[in-house]
Amino acid sequence: MATIFVSNTSGNDGNDGSEGSPKATIQAGVNAADDSSPAVVIILDSATYAEQINVGTDGGFTPENITIKGNTGQLPVLDGAGGASGGIRGFQARDGSTRTVTVQNIKFIRHGGSDGGVFKGNGTSSTLGLAFAATDCEFNANTSAIFNRTGGNVSAPSSADRCKFTENTANLVRQQASTGDMFVNFTNCVFGIKASTEGIDFDSGKDNGTVKNCSFVANTDGGDHIIRAGVIENTVVQNLASTGNNIIGIEANSSRSNNATFGNFATAQTGGTDGGNNLTGQDPLFTDTTLTDPDLSVPSGSPLVGAGKTISAITTDFAGVSRSAPYDIGAFQFVAASGFTSTD
Repeated sequence: MATIFVSNTSGNDGNDGSEGSPKATIQAGVNAADDSSPAVVIILDSATYAEQINVGTDGGFTPENITIKGNTGQLPVLDGAGGASGGIRGFQARDGSTRTVTVQNIKFIRHGGSDGGVFKGNGTSSTLGLAFAATDCEFNANTSAIFNRTGGNVSAPSSADRCKFTENTANLVRQQASTGDMFVNFTNCVFGIKASTEGIDFDSGKDNGTVKNCSFVANTDGGDHIIRAGVIENTVVQNLASTGNNIIGIEANSSRSNNATFGNFATAQTGGTDGGNNLTGQDPLFTDTTLTDPDLSVPSGSPLVGAGKTISAITTDFAGVSRSAPYDIGAFQFVAASGFTSTD
């Protein structure tokens, strides 16, 4: 079957997986996917699923590109229950080609362990062939990396778009090894960073990770960085901590432009710049900086409005609002109320 339906509340793994006869577990839905063509697993309810999902096997087989998503209007929860397992684990294809697991409308909570990871690609430092693409997902209270050893082919990087990250206590990306590299692109994402916790850190010299049009609020003077990535653009970081002697706000290994930092940092921004306008010391005027559930949209008077660079590949914002020039810095594009301009 090309499309398999799952419902924890009304399904049974013995069912055929049709919409009227859904499977009960996500794993059973993935197992029923047609191996020869792209497949879709649709979760019909907002129930909690206490599973680790394996896409493929240790023998080196991964199906063609597969999508696992919550149905429209639903936000199912994949709960690691504080254990050391991953959320979704994937394996490289036998032929070494890249496969992508697309994940939409799912909330991931309490995944942990030193070798865990919400998304984990089981490859080697030189052949990380599995990529994950997350859209409209939430990640809350995870104690292991969100992306762990994923996206090792630059033609198919892992990605997070319009996702929300709160109360996680581990670096959001984890390198396979010092010889490996990560390929993860973050766009239109919102982050609440807890004390003594880093945000996104691809390590020194790692140029493949990008962070664009994202908004961060943090309360930290620990770790090393709130963001360290290859390219950082149109991104804003506010640190609420009373001191920032041990934290770098933004460090670009390759280039940065049109970013904003506000609050206390040892270094607000550093690294290569392409000449874009980088703002420091200006309050972004976020709507709500509560770390557990931040609303990082901004009013018309925010210095972020109109201060970004146009990135043609990013056509919408965190809320799905269309972006148009001049772009704003951050995850939200300000839209004036009908009949009023931003000046009004």
